[in-house]
Amino acid sequence: MMRPARDFFRWGAQRRMLVAIMAMLVLGLLSGHWIFFGSSLEITPENFSECNGGNTVVHVTWEVGRRYSRPISIYVNNLGSTPQLWYTGDSKGVQDTGEWMRDGTSLILMDAKGREITKRTLESTDCPGAPVASATAPRPASAD
Repeated sequence: MMRPARDFFRWGAQRRMLVAIMAMLVLGLLSGHWIFFGSSLEITPENFSECNGGNTVVHVTWEVGRRYSRPISIYVNNLGSTPQLWYTGDSKGVQDTGEWMRDGTSLILMDAKGREITKRTLESTDCPGAPVASATAPRPASAD
């Protein structure tokens, strides 16, 4: 049996607080951000077209909550290589990369204890009108 909404206000303060906290956690998980820990790492663009070349500059914004030890570090990880340190310093900032970001490059935000806080990976999109690789071999021309 469903209770009317007005019953919510008859609950004790602890029960209302528990429901509010659970709702905030669910919203945080659904949004894909851990806003409750106050940490974020955003890259712009998140994806790019390879029509103008294989590398691009990415605008990076980060903010780390009090829960994590400082200073923070941002590492660059290209597929198949060891992560390289790109930034160490303040827990909040904005910076552009050089023109070395490419498809599959990840930026990893870490705290002073080496704990990964979050990670973002740049993805590329195909060029419009680019030839698509065929899964079958081309047929030889007929001898007619």
